[in-house]
Amino acid sequence: MRRKPQACPLKQPMPNQDVGSMHLPSKPINKEFMEGLEVLDAEVYPLPGGYCQRQGDVDTRLKHFTPKYSDILCYLEHVATIRHKPTGLYFVAFRKTIDALMMEQQGDEFPLWLMGHPVKKTELSTHIYLVKQPPTGQERNQEDWLVPIPDHLEGLYDTVAYFLLTQGVIAQEAYGKPR
Repeated sequence: MRRKPQACPLKQPMPNQDVGSMHLPSKPINKEFMEGLEVLDAEVYPLPGGYCQRQGDVDTRLKHFTPKYSDILCYLEHVATIRHKPTGLYFVAFRKTIDALMMEQQGDEFPLWLMGHPVKKTELSTHIYLVKQPPTGQERNQEDWLVPIPDHLEGLYDTVAYFLLTQGVIAQEAYGKPR
């Protein structure tokens, strides 16, 4: 059973520490903060607020799927829910779906065979946001219950992303294109 994340206020900027081997190229990782992280949920499912009814014309590349204008499309999917035990902060990692990529990349230069190729999955950017309140099921978009990690918390995004990478939750390709 999935636990709902609790809303947690930001308390103070996170100290930025370079810890040698825990350093990605030009991305410092805070080892002390990372030790307090735990993965609560690593299932992939539609992100609350990350889906909507099909808008506009039906993509011509989807003829064999018989899409309808009434289809509900998922544009964002949950990857992981993470908690930082010492501070009580909750994070949600999510990524775009192939449907979102197909909406962004339309035209003759993006044929269906290319969009269905496994290499396209490397273009699905991964995002990590702070939970401002638990989802209610009435969200219109992900920012109704999630907020981007503030810029003044330098290194926090990279620390959480590196933690997910070391736990095998995200792949190096997903980390390579953050936010």
